[in-house]
Amino acid sequence: MRFQISVLLILLCSGGLFAQGVFLQLEEVNSLDVFKYYPGQVIEYTTVEYPKTWRKERITKIMPEDGLIILSEGYITVNDFHSVRRNNKAVLTVSHALTTFGVAWLSFGLIASVADSEFKLSFVDALIGIVSGTVGWIMRKLFGKTKYKMDNFYSLRIIDIRMF
Repeated sequence: MRFQISVLLILLCSGGLFAQGVFLQLEEVNSLDVFKYYPGQVIEYTTVEYPKTWRKERITKIMPEDGLIILSEGYITVNDFHSVRRNNKAVLTVSHALTTFGVAWLSFGLIASVADSEFKLSFVDALIGIVSGTVGWIMRKLFGKTKYKMDNFYSLRIIDIRMF
């Protein structure tokens, strides 16, 4: 009886495992690294028609039979993508930490110089805060996002791994 109840519970609870059977895959030629976009995720892209206009939309549904990706503002096919842009999370984390440190260093230095008449914010202290904040901002602007142009090296395709 225990075995039958266990099997029944496993069958009832495993129905949600097949929910993410269709996804959009960004892949590099001759590489095992892939990025997967599931329905509900946000994708940042440009189209072939407007290659300089970046759009950021949520994937509502992926229809592998028709080759369509239904977005929050319409639909698009895989061949209509010109570029896809992804955030570099490691760089964004380090740059955010550096910027926060620089702002906090300057803020506490200014508060201390106002609160205590004997303390004076030195040039070196101000330089530490300014340099760390600037380096963090530059890292975010230069290396925070990676662009993948759909050409001979990168491609998008719809993957359907549903069994039934």
